[in-house]
Amino acid sequence: MFERKINFVFWGIILVGILLAVWIITPLFKTPKLPKTLINTDLKADQLQKEIEALGEKINELETATRKEVRVIREKTAQEVRSLPGSSIANELNDELAKFRGMGVRSSRMDDS
Repeated sequence: MFERKINFVFWGIILVGILLAVWIITPLFKTPKLPKTLINTDLKADQLQKEIEALGEKINELETATRKEVRVIREKTAQEVRSLPGSSIANELNDELAKFRGMGVRSSRMDDS
């Protein structure tokens, strides 16, 4: 009977030791709980990243539209310039140059017009 008590105490100590080991080791394998501020920061960073990507796409669309518009304006201007006589082009360039220089003085025209 004494051996039975010792056997019971022995198994009890082993069980308590196992439970104590599990209680000590379990937190080592748990993932730590993230603070709410860190979670909110991550969500905000993701939202900002999506906004940046959307703005990048919008910029690309505007760039494409602007390039098309510039191409149309250049073609229109080139067509207008082609329809002008040569001396008229020179006179217009002289006018633009005078405006750029800030002078009201115009150079004399070649065709006296």
